[in-house]
Amino acid sequence: MITNLRNSAFKEGTDIKSALVGKEWEMHLDMIARTQQIVPLNIDPPGKFIPGIGFRKPKSKFDRIFVAPGGKSIFCDAKTTGERSFSCQKINLDQLKALMDVGRNAPAGYLVWFRVGDEVIWFNWQLLYQALVGPVRSLKREQGVHLGSIQVFRFQPIFDLK
Repeated sequence: MITNLRNSAFKEGTDIKSALVGKEWEMHLDMIARTQQIVPLNIDPPGKFIPGIGFRKPKSKFDRIFVAPGGKSIFCDAKTTGERSFSCQKINLDQLKALMDVGRNAPAGYLVWFRVGDEVIWFNWQLLYQALVGPVRSLKREQGVHLGSIQVFRFQPIFDLK
């Protein structure tokens, strides 16, 4: 799995390759969560049939909920970047609004895999909001919570936030 992530992560190319890297990252997140006795829940709203148009499936606002033993949850969207910082252009306003809503009672934000440096960083919704409305163009790794490398990162520091 890690080899596939790394091989595809450093290939230059189309949006299809970027989407593939994103899907592999999400699958890897789920696998790591399970090894830490955390249940990953994929947010996948049901589709519906619209007469004259066909079957439509809406995109959820964010990717995942991770539930720890005891019920504590993390709400997040998984992101990747090939840069040394996380561009504020990757912050989706609809996602941020949804994360702000759930973030009142639980940790909510972006889990970002920095492929350069092989680090997983947590950016909470407050930091994402400040970056989006402020003059900042990107978030540096040091501004988030360092969770480890992609092979050995831990979810626990996020659960400890609230």
